[in-house]
Amino acid sequence: RFRVRGPPPVAKACRRPAVPAAAACAPVPAPPGQGGATPAVASDYVLTRDGEKLLLRVWTAARPRAVIVALHGMSDYSNAFAMPGEYWAKKRITTLAYDQRGFGQSSRRGLWAGGDALRRDLDDAVDAARRRYRGMPVFALGAIMGGAVVVSAHANGASTQADGVVLVAPAAWERVDSP
Repeated sequence: RFRVRGPPPVAKACRRPAVPAAAACAPVPAPPGQGGATPAVASDYVLTRDGEKLLLRVWTAARPRAVIVALHGMSDYSNAFAMPGEYWAKKRITTLAYDQRGFGQSSRRGLWAGGDALRRDLDDAVDAARRRYRGMPVFALGAIMGGAVVVSAHANGASTQADGVVLVAPAAWERVDSP
């Protein structure tokens, strides 16, 4: 015979204030880097103005006629561009894809850097690509969250110097800190 001695534990937990649970869902922002660096494209990373090294994957065209700086989506990483990067290299387009802050092999994986930091990183990557591939047009490509970064960088008047943009299913968010 079963005897009930009060509400089950789940019911008790539901009567408690939800503030601690809601706080557990709040994003933890990543601290900014130190600053003072000149953005650069190295063989395996993009160096940002605040000194952060973002893992870089490059698909090099033999005689490039254009460069794409590719930004991946949420919970993804730079290798998302492996197939198109190989294809574009055959079409004489070099592709640079870096792990955005908080994703892939970035130093603070799992921490949200904020839209401003993601937009600055895009600006730095395009600027560095422009210096490394002088005379080549540089395009910013954004997929999903990366698309939101590209769109908001241009909409906010950021100094991104891309010659054009390519959007692949760009995310559209209402949050204040969306990229």
